[in-house]
Parts: sequence; structure tokens; C-alpha cells
Amino acid sequence: MKLTRLLILPILMLTMIIPQAGHAASGHNPMGMPGHDFRHQWLSQIIDQYAPADLKQTMKKDMETHHHLMSEWRQSANFKKGNRDCQNTCEKQAKKIQAIKKDQAQGKISAEDAHQKIAQLFHHAKFGGHHQAFGQLKTAVKQNDRTAIIKALEQIDQHIQQSNNRLVKKLGKTG
Repeated sequence: MKLTRLLILPILMLTMIIPQAGHAASGHNPMGMPGHDFRHQWLSQIIDQYAPADLKQTMKKDMETHHHLMSEWRQSANFKKGNRDCQNTCEKQAKKIQAIKKDQAQGKISAEDAHQKIAQLFHHAKFGGHHQAFGQLKTAVKQNDRTAIIKALEQIDQHIQQSNNRLVKKLGKTG
């Protein structure tokens, strides 16, 4: 069971990285990310419900700025080049995964060795503080812990501000 989960996780990560045609062509999702609208809507509801007035105002402004900067960044030549490079990398990774799975099916390597080889392909994957803060926020909301909710919202806002600063620098370099 554990081994199956460990083999499936990198494959699922890969499928999430590769843009899906339905989402890419859709005008419904301005950020181009599956589930973005739902997460954005959920976060907005939590902000409205729990955040103090000053944090609410700051987060709404930062989120709007982030949306605007991301829209600009997605139109830049550097983003499009990076996106093509990422797609090429994903295709290469998918081929390597298929080769590992084929070796395992033929009995050349064990399931554990296959897992280790696949895990090595994804050693660079990062799950940073933004994702941790969202997890903390979800937990705090389930527990109805207002103090923890506000703390998580502050962390998320800090990550949004950092992302906005990085985007401003990237946009300054590209145009």
C-alpha cells in the first residue's frame, strides 16, 4: 500500500505540472491553475469571516495586486519560454518514469528501486511555506481557532507580498 502511494505520488505531481488542454483553453480560470478559483474564493470567504479589518484590507489589496502581476507575467516572453522549457522537462521526466516502470515490469529492478529512482527525478520539487500556511489555515478553520486562523492568514499574506516582489523584479527585467 505504502509503496503504491509512493510510486503514484510522483506521477500525480507530473500530471499536475503538465498543463491540461481544457484548463489552458478555458477563459474561466484567469491564473491558469486547476482549482485556483475555488481556493481563491475559499480564501476570500475566510478573510471576510475571520480577518481583522486592517488585515482584510491588506490581503484583498495584495491578492488583487498579485492577480494583476501574474496576468502581466503570463503574457511575457520569459514566462512563455519558461513554460516551454518546463513542458520539455516534464516530457523527459515522463519518458524516464515510463522506462523505470518498464524495467520494473520486466523484473530488472524491484519496486523499491523503482520508487527510489522516481523519487530522485523529483528531488528538486519544493513544497514551501505557502502550502504549509494553507494547511495550517485549513486545520485552524476546522478547529475554529480564530488566533491560529489570523496567524495563518498573516503568513499567507506575507507569502503573497514576497511573490509580488519577485514578480515585480521579473517584470522589471522583461519589460
